[in-house]
Amino acid sequence: SYPGPKPRSKEAALVMLADSVEAAARAMGKPSSARLEVLVNMILKERLESGQLDETNLTLRDLDKIKGAFLKVLGGIFHHRI
Repeated sequence: SYPGPKPRSKEAALVMLADSVEAAARAMGKPSSARLEVLVNMILKERLESGQLDETNLTLRDLDKIKGAFLKVLGGIFHHRI
């Protein structure tokens, strides 16, 4: 559960989700693309099932786009050059 009131707009929900995903990803020991995808899926599912997105009018299609964007950004952040 995320502290504070439930987000009431898509934008507020996006900020909440991004904050949660970024914090969890940084806490991972050695993030791989597969582990990051599992993490993002878990956080989105948890927020959806707990009702935290109920007042945002986000659709499942929106959440799928958000997931793709998060994975792209996280892949760039955690990409290690050889």
